[in-house]
Amino acid sequence: MLIIDEYGTERRSDYAFSIIEQVIDERAKRKKPLIMTTNTSYQEMKNASDVQHCRLFSRILELTVAVKSVNADKRKKVHAQNMAWAKEYFGL
Repeated sequence: MLIIDEYGTERRSDYAFSIIEQVIDERAKRKKPLIMTTNTSYQEMKNASDVQHCRLFSRILELTVAVKSVNADKRKKVHAQNMAWAKEYFGL
């Protein structure tokens, strides 16, 4: 089992892209399971504009089942709680 968390947030470089491409290709060849999280939408993957990403996204969609998470951003909730605490604590 391989889990790739937050694909698309890594540093953008040809080297990074070639590594992820090799990993995805090997998973496909060996028919191994893959779980991947990303902020890249299903539509962006289906409609990639360049050939490199078209090929990679096609392979990812072949290997995975797209599941959209519709939960609120937890970081925003924590930030709001922190701000409320700071206002109370500092009397703002």
